[in-house]
Amino acid sequence: MENQLEHLYNCVNTLVAKFNTLNADNASLNQRITALEQEKRQLIEQYNAQLSSKEQLHTEHVNTLQNLSDKQINDLKVENTVLRATLIDTSDAIKTLMSRLPKVVQEEIEQ
Repeated sequence: MENQLEHLYNCVNTLVAKFNTLNADNASLNQRITALEQEKRQLIEQYNAQLSSKEQLHTEHVNTLQNLSDKQINDLKVENTVLRATLIDTSDAIKTLMSRLPKVVQEEIEQ
């Protein structure tokens, strides 16, 4: 009976030692998990900050290009208006000059 108690006592001590070892391993793993979760949060924050910065730069670039293209379009519209007015003025001047030519010369020009 004493032998059985001693055997039981040894088994309990072995189990307690294993429990303590596993408990220490568990605590270590929990610390590692906590550290990795913190690192993950930091990486996500860094990623989001970089993404936000790049989105802002992209938006600014798009706005700059939009403003530039709008300016160029407006400049081309103004130039088109000026050229049309010049064309109309030139056409009118040519018609005036042709009306002053003798009839014979006008017929030759039209042919």
